[in-house]
Amino acid sequence: MARPAFPALLSREDSEHFSSIENPAITADTLPAMRLIAQINDPDERGRVRTLLEDNGIPVFQQQGYRDPGAKATFVCIDSQYDDAIALLANPNHEVRDPVDVQEFHRRADTSGSPQLLKAALLVLLGILLICGLLLALVW
Repeated sequence: MARPAFPALLSREDSEHFSSIENPAITADTLPAMRLIAQINDPDERGRVRTLLEDNGIPVFQQQGYRDPGAKATFVCIDSQYDDAIALLANPNHEVRDPVDVQEFHRRADTSGSPQLLKAALLVLLGILLICGLLLALVW
């Protein structure tokens, strides 16, 4: 029996359903508008799918599966590339309409500035507390 080229391919409706499942590791702030395209058990197949998509300018994110802990959910990071991702998985010769520099995409995603933002917010809060403390001391 021939093995399908891409196991566990989800329909658009399934993808929209799974995208709405709440998962503490995935929030609208950290991973906006990603669409689930598959849950893949085989590590070699996961690597093949990731390489195929990312080599063609479609960044993906993989996370532990919802239903099967052995599977990894594969998401298209840029919502507008979903149809291209599905077409590319069906036909590896498909030409992606708007490819992106995947390394640059992941670099920017990994350095979102959150630690610096938190540090700045804490410094501002500390400054406000010091000013309030000084004002209270002057009033008394």
